[in-house]
Amino acid sequence: MRMEPLAVSPKPMGRGPKPIIRDETEVALCRLLETDNHLTLAECRDQLAAETGVRVDPWTVGRALRRLDWT
Repeated sequence: MRMEPLAVSPKPMGRGPKPIIRDETEVALCRLLETDNHLTLAECRDQLAAETGVRVDPWTVGRALRRLDWT
C-alpha cells in the first residue's frame, strides 16, 4: 500500500519587534528636527528622551530617521 506525500509549506517569516520610535515618539522626533536639524544622533536621542521619556540608542534614532526618509 502506497502512502500519499504530505503537502509541506514553509513557515511565514517573522517580522521582528516593532520599532520603539513610532506614533507619538516619531511625531516628537520630527518636531525636534524641524526646529533644529543640525543635531547629532546622540543629541537628538537626549532631547527626545527629555521630551517623551523614551530613551534609545543613537543607532535607533538613525534607523527611525531612515524610515522617515530624513536626510
